[in-house]
Amino acid sequence: MTFEEKLKTQTDQITFSENFQCVTCKKMRQVLTQKEEHSMKKFNPVKLIVIAAVIAALALTAGAVSQFVIPHQLVEDMALELDSVKTVIDTGKADKDTVSTVQKSYSNGEYTVTFEAIANGSCLRKVFTENEKPIETKAEETYAIFTVKRNDGKQVLGFGQEEGLHLSDIGYIILVKGYAANPCIFADCYGIGEYEENNVLYVACNITDANLFADKELYIAFTNEMVINYDILRMDKNNEYHYVDGYDGIPALFDFDLDDSKADHEKAEQYKAEHSFMTYEEFEKALAEED
Repeated sequence: MTFEEKLKTQTDQITFSENFQCVTCKKMRQVLTQKEEHSMKKFNPVKLIVIAAVIAALALTAGAVSQFVIPHQLVEDMALELDSVKTVIDTGKADKDTVSTVQKSYSNGEYTVTFEAIANGSCLRKVFTENEKPIETKAEETYAIFTVKRNDGKQVLGFGQEEGLHLSDIGYIILVKGYAANPCIFADCYGIGEYEENNVLYVACNITDANLFADKELYIAFTNEMVINYDILRMDKNNEYHYVDGYDGIPALFDFDLDDSKADHEKAEQYKAEHSFMTYEEFEKALAEED
């Protein structure tokens, strides 16, 4: 059996957490109650113009960013207690509340994916002890948050024979620069939460294990394929990632940054030893070899 055939067999056997696709929701976040508007009758037209000018000036202040709000229902269904949400930006300089990426939206003509935020929080998860008895423990987790829209404005998710994406059509892969794209690497923390409202699909992708490599160059690919393997995404000899020629899915590929203080070099080395991290040369050599 060739390495290529082995890799395909391994990716076909990847199992995901029981509820990673089940987080679908029925309603949007509860809208915050707005304060009553003050009567404007006491203002004359000149004052109104001055106020409007001040508001416009503030809105155009350099670096001003509209913070992304994760739908309440998505967070609730994922049993996630949010600690922080950093909005992803592709213009201006990132600060403590934002994360920079070169390009935050990609489209294949039919769908558009936008990298909206990186969220940190804690949630209850079941783990199995040595005697196979499950216990609940609070785990710290990190998620990349995306929105997906159909370019014709219709509902994104289709069910049964309906047109649109299905839950099995959505996938992502975490990438550490210098190592070939391989869906097996971070399969242990793979998990997706989904929620659609007003024809916008919100997708939360678990990237918790990427924190071990927080001080490295990180990327995430998101497309309408559950398992993103080397038939879809490749790394060239310059360690640059790219979708293969002729791929007609959503070509979303983002760079992102995590808090460097979360990096753990010792655990990262152990993680690499236990998973299929391969350089370009190693990966290409393995593809060419046969047993």
